[in-house]
Amino acid sequence: MRRVLLAWELGGGYGHIHRVLPLADQLAAAGLDVTLALRHRATADALLGGRRHSLVDAPPGPPAMPVPVRIESWADLVFNAGFGQPEAAARSIGQWAALLRAARSDLLIAEFAPGAMLGARLTGLPCLVLGTGWSLPPATRPLPAIRFWAPPAPEVLAAGEARLLAAVNPALRGAGQGPLDSLATLFDPAAGSLCTFPELDHYPARVDGAYYGPIYQTGEGGPAHWPAGAGPRCFVYANNAHPLRPALLAALGRLGWPTVLHLRGADPGLGAGLPANLWLAPGPLRLDGILAERPIVICQGLQTHAAALVAGCPVLSLPEHLEQTGIANRLVPQGLCQALAPQASEAEVLAALLALREAPGLRARAEGFAALYHGYKPDIALAAVAEDALALLG
Repeated sequence: MRRVLLAWELGGGYGHIHRVLPLADQLAAAGLDVTLALRHRATADALLGGRRHSLVDAPPGPPAMPVPVRIESWADLVFNAGFGQPEAAARSIGQWAALLRAARSDLLIAEFAPGAMLGARLTGLPCLVLGTGWSLPPATRPLPAIRFWAPPAPEVLAAGEARLLAAVNPALRGAGQGPLDSLATLFDPAAGSLCTFPELDHYPARVDGAYYGPIYQTGEGGPAHWPAGAGPRCFVYANNAHPLRPALLAALGRLGWPTVLHLRGADPGLGAGLPANLWLAPGPLRLDGILAERPIVICQGLQTHAAALVAGCPVLSLPEHLEQTGIANRLVPQGLCQALAPQASEAEVLAALLALREAPGLRARAEGFAALYHGYKPDIALAAVAEDALALLG
């Protein structure tokens, strides 16, 4: 039986696991022996459900850089994650290589897993890179600017790439492998599965991108219980630690709109002190039933943005960090969402919610997006990725 290891290394939230788990199901159904090496083991255990895939801890990874650089490209993301320290990077890459050998893998599928990708080079293992635009940049030399709305000078991108290569190439040389002459080598378009829509790609200037569509979960989780209240229904999926959480809950309570909340990391006791029109879910929720109600969706991550727009729901984006800011900066100019800065006041939150209720154009554009992608299901992307994996296995 051919063996596949699916690795997730960097990033947070449910989105990464929600891409990896259904793909593991698809590959297992195709007769492959699947092992998952995932960051945040507790979250993975909680979402694994009744699946019987082998689950191992991802290597811990190098400690983050004590003085991070400004993020201008994928190279800076990985540098800040600790790979800018040659000894620590070599240790992490070597641990991934050892894990791949121990698992006797025939293929690595890497979901935002740079250490695993480099470990696969040490072992000579074929690697399929899975991700959204954020983690799967175009294979240009140097890699392009992440801040497409405020790109740096070209020499800044080149210097950032050279800085990371200088840190990771010693590990490759030490293992008898040739060094990387550019990071584009890691992103061969023939061995990458770009799981997003063009409208949500973090790189709007990407040329000839093969878009498979986003992978997200709508059928797993508990049921939603809509509270009583007057006005449009709202669904909030956000980090409980988001700076806007207090202002958002206060504004929604003041409006009285019936709202279902999933606040990742919230203490269940928080629900007892909320206004009657707000219901705090105890855990992840099934999105299919929620989105069928066409509520206003207030969210942060790409997967929820995509699922909401495919369902024709108006969206209020709450970017908290650079990845989410990129999504908002892609969608707002297209008229596909409104967005709030993390430092927005309660009055600004209230004004944004009222504007969503009173902006038929935004709902019409969301409905137009839904019509454009009518019939899209994440299973379409999953089948395409699985086909890529089987092709690499030969």
